[in-house]
Amino acid sequence: MQCAQLPGCKIMYRPHLVFNPATRQYVLFVNVVGKTMYMGYTVYTAPSPEGPFTLRNPTMNVTRLCPGPAASKPCGVAQGGAGD
Repeated sequence: MQCAQLPGCKIMYRPHLVFNPATRQYVLFVNVVGKTMYMGYTVYTAPSPEGPFTLRNPTMNVTRLCPGPAASKPCGVAQGGAGD
């Protein structure tokens, strides 16, 4: 994983690796901080825990703002974003 793959990336930290039995892939979530603000999570996948990992989603949205027609309570601005 490299910040070079993510425009505006300054620091990548706190990786978390899980296995998805449905896809038989290892999924790696990494927190990303940009030059001026927190960017969210980046998601990678790999066939083994050692890699090689492929970038799948550069900015995963993990907020609870729930946009779209299915949005309902407790969604909303008061829920804020997600952290560690």
